Amino acid sequence: MKVSRQILNERDIENLGALVGQTWINISGDGMVEANMSFDPVRIETSESTIEIALDLEEIQIVDEPDEYPIFRVRPAHEISEMAISSGYIYFQGRDELISEVWILRESLTNFQNDEIHFENTADIAISFKLTNIWISTVRATHFSDVLDIHYSSSKEEISLPDTLDEWEADLIDQYELSREWIRIA
Repeated sequence: MKVSRQILNERDIENLGALVGQTWINISGDGMVEANMSFDPVRIETSESTIEIALDLEEIQIVDEPDEYPIFRVRPAHEISEMAISSGYIYFQGRDELISEVWILRESLTNFQNDEIHFENTADIAISFKLTNIWISTVRATHFSDVLDIHYSSSKEEISLPDTLDEWEADLIDQYELSREWIRIA
């Protein structure tokens, strides 16, 4: 059985956990399309720090041959870029609200071939911030894409998630099973 992981590392988790108790200011990015999608990393500014959430492509082997797959990375960021400012790609939903919780959504995809496990892939597919009155989430648009969907909702249950099983073709030999788990970072 092949096992692969596309998950946040310890440093990423520390960077996210440090935001709890801080006040949300904005989300911005050069590649944002409206307030709900980004083709590039997004920048989250709080009262005390600023981070960048990116989907970096890293080579891993899920099935037979290694390929590039998106993996969430969270790192310190600096000033808002001139492009984001001039394009108006700065969004203030949740401004001045306290970040009380940070969650990740981790999914496990298992492939069965002739009823035996062939591979299992574990991936973090969403990073969600619980603010005072709103949830703001960055979600992988699809399993294979490095596009970020940005969701604003009143609860984590209302976050729109990709249909991962729809991206893998099941047949008489190959079957897929998916499980998801919300993990509270802080």
